[in-house]
Amino acid sequence: MHLHTRLLFVSSVWAFLGCNQADPLVTCDPNPAVVTTATLQTQVFNACRTCHNQNDTYADLSAPEKSQAMVDKASTFSKGVAGSELKLVKPKDLANSSLWLKLNGGTSAKLAGPKMEMLGGIMPPTGALSATDLKAVKDWICGGAKAN
Repeated sequence: MHLHTRLLFVSSVWAFLGCNQADPLVTCDPNPAVVTTATLQTQVFNACRTCHNQNDTYADLSAPEKSQAMVDKASTFSKGVAGSELKLVKPKDLANSSLWLKLNGGTSAKLAGPKMEMLGGIMPPTGALSATDLKAVKDWICGGAKAN
């Protein structure tokens, strides 16, 4: 049996037996910490302003109200993908938040949106955020991506 066939068989059996656990990367904690856009701006997004500023029509992170504009905004990665629900930030839905997926490696980490949307590389391109900053972003999205 070829390796690919064996892997497919093993994963099918695994799923059939009910061993298919939720992916912790895209699963919200039941009680996320309260993080507002203003807090996230200071803790994480201010460092992104060199590239993501008022000249960036896609993801302007220059001020809290600009960062808040990412919420429920269609992701450019969803264009041309039938049935895609991918947003820049989809409240309470990490799997459909391209910001979250890109912060965790994007396509370079073999991540794609739920409809196999290709995401490009990791953000920031200089390397991953700290675990503390990633948790703040995760809690913000899982908590509803609230402004205040």
